[in-house]
Amino acid sequence: MENNSTNSEFENYLRKNLKQVDASPDDDLYTKIADKQALPNRWLKFRRYGIYAAGAVLLLVAAIGIWRSQNSRVKPNELNGTQQQVSVLPSDSLISGAVSLHETNSLAESSATQATAQHTPVPNFSSRVNTVPAASLRFQAEKGIRYQSPTTGTTVDIPANSLVDQSGNPVYGEAELFFREYRGLADYLASGIPMHYADGRGQYYFNSGGMFEVRVSQAGTALKMGVGKSFDLAFSPTEGLDDASLYYLDDQTKAWNFIPTAAFGQENLTEPPVVSEATAAANNTRGKSSDCLPDPGQLVEEPDPAQLMRIGVQAGFDLATGKLEMPTWFKKNPTLTDEQLLFRLERGLIQVKQHRDQGQLFFPEDLNKFFTELSAFKGCYFAYNLDSMGGARNVRGLKTSDYWQRISVVNDGGAKCVITLYDADDNRVQFHTVLTGSTENKNFNPQQVMNEYNQLRKKRQQDFADKNRVLRYFLHVAAPFKTQEEWCDAPYQWLEYFENNHPLMARRYAALIKDGLTTDDAKAAEAWKNWRKTLRDFRFERGQKNKLAMASRSNLEYALRLSNFGIYNYDQIFRLGGQGSQYMTAAYKTSNGQRIVPAFVSVMEQRTKIFMTQPSASQLIYSPGRKLDVIVTDRAGRQFHFPAEKYAGQQFDKNGVTVLTLNEVTEVTQSPKGWAELLDI
Repeated sequence: MENNSTNSEFENYLRKNLKQVDASPDDDLYTKIADKQALPNRWLKFRRYGIYAAGAVLLLVAAIGIWRSQNSRVKPNELNGTQQQVSVLPSDSLISGAVSLHETNSLAESSATQATAQHTPVPNFSSRVNTVPAASLRFQAEKGIRYQSPTTGTTVDIPANSLVDQSGNPVYGEAELFFREYRGLADYLASGIPMHYADGRGQYYFNSGGMFEVRVSQAGTALKMGVGKSFDLAFSPTEGLDDASLYYLDDQTKAWNFIPTAAFGQENLTEPPVVSEATAAANNTRGKSSDCLPDPGQLVEEPDPAQLMRIGVQAGFDLATGKLEMPTWFKKNPTLTDEQLLFRLERGLIQVKQHRDQGQLFFPEDLNKFFTELSAFKGCYFAYNLDSMGGARNVRGLKTSDYWQRISVVNDGGAKCVITLYDADDNRVQFHTVLTGSTENKNFNPQQVMNEYNQLRKKRQQDFADKNRVLRYFLHVAAPFKTQEEWCDAPYQWLEYFENNHPLMARRYAALIKDGLTTDDAKAAEAWKNWRKTLRDFRFERGQKNKLAMASRSNLEYALRLSNFGIYNYDQIFRLGGQGSQYMTAAYKTSNGQRIVPAFVSVMEQRTKIFMTQPSASQLIYSPGRKLDVIVTDRAGRQFHFPAEKYAGQQFDKNGVTVLTLNEVTEVTQSPKGWAELLDI
């Protein structure tokens, strides 16, 4: 098959036969013959000697397996005794590539080395995807930014001209602030963040009063504060905790570090104070309120309030009346960013097609026509770059019979290009090529072709973002017009409620249009202003109602001055009490007997709602008489659950391995709300 070629079969036939009658061979004829015969020769050698090599490999694998099985059993140790130094998480090579808010797409890089260097500035700490909603705002580094969360009041203030890159060079131009808060057990479960601490005294568990995450990036690359610079953060803990401390999570070691801070009166401490489990439980359950606050969601940019209201209300009416259809991917994932959604939805059906006569020439074709930018290569071919890759023989894993789901073509200077193909599991094949024109393409210019490719790709992504913007505006302005009963719904739950009640929603939004919210800018802006005031008043009233149970919000607000971006934790630390509590060696399987390889193991105590992630994925707490929910994340990011009722009646093998049969709950735990419903939080 050819790419837009008009050569007839007869012309090809004549060309081949004319070459055969050439009396004098080409200078490189014998080289070509040797190259062509190389593959059959290798196959003959493999048939003769391969069986011996395969037998040797099998014997070696068996020996390693026997050795590892004899050395893998871990002896349980007492919780109050000396703890072994264990790895919190499996190695990075075993952690699946979870999508983050600012994940940099390696497809945009010109080489594999660059793709590795341009890593995401928002790392994950386990194989599970962090589904806690976050805010992302763009700002000018020269001016700095002051951001206040509309739902919690937490304020982040980054000064002007304070940011530098990883080499310490001052940063100018547009940067992006990433901010996320973790406010309860459901958030901690959805985050995949380890909730335990260790120092010279041993291992401890966290009882958290809230965490926050602050990061800044530019063009996908993480930034940091300059030497001697700091940013301010005003944080209101979820709970007033006795002897709480501030901790910082190191992105590299994945371990928490204690930060003595004057904000908590601990500037002279070298180790954080430890509370009893009873104190942690009491702090964790007091002053609870059943009131809900509406979640308005977050927007990357801050649009004009009148424009936000006009577009959002009109979109609500169009969705309710069927003029606009709500995509399934938005209804199920309303808190994901455009980058995350696009990464999940970029799925075509790509096949590499070779030139009919010249096998070294090929072109990628998307049978689903999703990657519209591939049309730029009409009348063009790619040839394997012999200088950098050694020809087609060295492109391992590439078969013309294979189908791929994603593709990227990046110019590497002149006509040189880097092509990356991804399969359904995001395994990739990457190789260097040279772009060339077909014989009929008389005006071939590689730079013009790549310019057209990049423009079409950017347009496809921009069209996707434009469609999303209308839906995000709709979700953002829906909160002022919800009933108070709807406030407790998570965004995806309310969207499902909206879809199931179109007549009700059509009447609601028709009344808003009649009031002029889509035609009168003054009324639209005033409606948004009044809503913000209502929300502030509601928060204040709730704080007043709960002040007898806990300190008021203003008394609990701490002003922190921080020099590093990352995750911070306002926490108590404690050891699990109870007679006979100890670590046990555990293994896990599904109901059909399939083995579960754990990457992350957590437990939650039902009565006190204390949540603990285990220091080692191979060990599990055994605590007689307790009801502990066991939550396991495997190395592929799937979620499994062992109910507390079963745990209470489970017979544990104290000297061996206890095998637990778990239920897979991946589909019902796609958000913090899903975890809350599963575990009745």
